[in-house]
Amino acid sequence: MSIGRLITLFIFLILLNNCATTKEIIEKTVGRASCDLRKPGMFQVKNTSETMKEHNCTYGLKMKLRIIDSSLIPSMVQGGDDLCHRVTYALCPSAPAETYAAKIDRSIIFKGKIVTTYSSNKELKPGTWDIDVKIPVPKDAQAGVYAVRTNIIVGNNYYSKVVEFQVLINK
Repeated sequence: MSIGRLITLFIFLILLNNCATTKEIIEKTVGRASCDLRKPGMFQVKNTSETMKEHNCTYGLKMKLRIIDSSLIPSMVQGGDDLCHRVTYALCPSAPAETYAAKIDRSIIFKGKIVTTYSSNKELKPGTWDIDVKIPVPKDAQAGVYAVRTNIIVGNNYYSKVVEFQVLINK
């Protein structure tokens, strides 16, 4: 790389640093690109037999559901941006090929209070699955640390997982 290009890059990074930290710039750029690649929907990660073996399940017993992971891309956003939320669950059914009606609530929480909740109904299938959705961050969101609490409700049973993200100052 020529000295002229290095100087140009250095000046560019200094100008960017005046607007936001380098970490914020990288996170927003890479995170946004990764989010754009994710398509909303359900995607199988492991089949039923692999899941049942991994979680030590057998048919004939009560259904076993576990939220394995909940993740957000990007982890730093501004008000009005979309978050790509992925929840990964493992389901061992009580009978072969049995599915379960579920309600999935995704609540955005700030300073201990629910800002908004997005709900959807899903048919949970046996095996290990990713469910990808886009969650809009309110346009008037204040800067600070937020959380998304995911509740999966099947009948009278609640399964929950929390993940944090940061809202940056809108510029």
